[in-house]
Amino acid sequence: MGPADFSVTNWIKTTRCYDQMGSDKYGELLRGEGIFTAAKYILPFGKFGVTRGQEYKREVLQQIFDSEKGSLQALILNAYNASSSRPVVIEIGNEPTVHPAMAPVTYGWTPPPPLSILKYMAPGSVPERILPAYTIDLAAPPHLRYVKLAEDFGERMRSLRYLLDTILDLLFPLAAFRWSVRLFAKMSLRRLYDNEETQEIKGISEIAGVEIYLLVIFNSLLDYLLGCTSGAVRVRSASGKGSEENGATNYSVRMRMMHFRTLDWGMDELRELLVVLEFVDSSSESPDRVIARSITYAGFVGTLTAVRQNMSLSMNFRPNHTCSAYALRRHQLLVLLGRRKSIASVFRSFILDGVSRSQEGHSAGASTDAPPKPQTLVDQAKLLASERCAPCYIVLCDGREAAVIEKDLFEGSIRTSTEFLVQTNHDVHHAGSSNPDESAGITLNLNSAPLLGHDEWIYESTHRMNAVVSKWQRHLKKNYPAAAADPRGSPKEDGRLNGETAVPARDPSITEATLKSWLRSEPVLNECTHFQCILDPKTGGIRWIESLLHNSPEAEQ
Repeated sequence: MGPADFSVTNWIKTTRCYDQMGSDKYGELLRGEGIFTAAKYILPFGKFGVTRGQEYKREVLQQIFDSEKGSLQALILNAYNASSSRPVVIEIGNEPTVHPAMAPVTYGWTPPPPLSILKYMAPGSVPERILPAYTIDLAAPPHLRYVKLAEDFGERMRSLRYLLDTILDLLFPLAAFRWSVRLFAKMSLRRLYDNEETQEIKGISEIAGVEIYLLVIFNSLLDYLLGCTSGAVRVRSASGKGSEENGATNYSVRMRMMHFRTLDWGMDELRELLVVLEFVDSSSESPDRVIARSITYAGFVGTLTAVRQNMSLSMNFRPNHTCSAYALRRHQLLVLLGRRKSIASVFRSFILDGVSRSQEGHSAGASTDAPPKPQTLVDQAKLLASERCAPCYIVLCDGREAAVIEKDLFEGSIRTSTEFLVQTNHDVHHAGSSNPDESAGITLNLNSAPLLGHDEWIYESTHRMNAVVSKWQRHLKKNYPAAAADPRGSPKEDGRLNGETAVPARDPSITEATLKSWLRSEPVLNECTHFQCILDPKTGGIRWIESLLHNSPEAEQ
């Protein structure tokens, strides 16, 4: 059968299935009257001038498919097989052939003939791996801080050039324009806003053999298009005799808010760059004390997920903004050119505030009349909300309380909780409903202007959020019916125990094991998840972390 016998609609459907482990939830991609929104999953189309997130007539995509069918097949194999060793089946008519480098697969979905391109994960759980940890001494010269990391990850870090290709494909449909942008980047992107961070990436560049402009792009744009689930929940640990079923009279329950986080991104190559950084100051009175910990990628010197004593932080991408498009694009350009701080640099300064032995490495222009350091979580949230940075969602937790900042370019709104809070990748409004069967008053903020014309992005974000919210509400309804009717609860006592709040056992809380199970369940855990973790801001530690690799022949050996 010729190319015309296979419709682009079916190709889109099967490619959607290909990227969702056999799921057939492709209906959200198609929008009446022959209009198709190019999804983030349709990677190969980007090579032919189709920009993900934009709308095209189906006939236009059909024409591309008809003329470039062979090339599209090759691109899929190269992009998904060679890079991530995922099993792929190309089925022509009723004669399936398995790519020779892949393991056999089993069918869980019936593809439409005559040509289907499908991906299936091998049965069983996704394997986890232990993340390497590196000590970063803030007392050392900046260009020497990442020597060991750059030596170990040099070869893998050189794959960052593919990150640039992906970003350019997303932003610029025309090949000639992408070439011009790449040339401009090589000539112009030489530094970050912060002098200390610039010296750090220069040291990494020299040792790892990665061009400096690639590290500038990596450190300036990594925070975009990250699909994440972040939040905090009150976690209990029991001590003494007895069990929960016997009541709270014969044991004490120690509780604190713990920060949970998953990070999702489609760039599988970056999974191999995940590391844990432990910051110390060898010139201090406690040279071996870990000041802060960050879960990040090799070559990335900013902060997206971090914890120190009494504070944890994570950032989620926000696809909406209320500022003007001109102001936002100008800000993003100035960040790339090293004229303004990136989001990750702002967060790094926040999490390491007051622990660096010297401020000489920080960029000129930092205010010498710094305001007094805020004491409460809300004060610190207000401080971050006032920072000028690109739209995002910021989750903070100090062990007693958690806050979500819905950040725009110049300002941000804040919501807090001492029991449960979750944020994914869409604007929400909590109406304060006490009905556990409702979705916690979650609605889209229709006043925001979307950065991406991507209904699927919003659908998946709400799907992840509602999954976590529903688990919490079911937990309340089953174990704390009074709290389910009044989510804030009404404790009769407020004692102190080793710096923690001694809360009556009937107040809402979960175990750490329950929280792990929530994070390991779909759709919170999905094929794009790079890692998931639980942070404990009371101690400044990482309680639990899993880095996920897709099943592959290499992983099974």
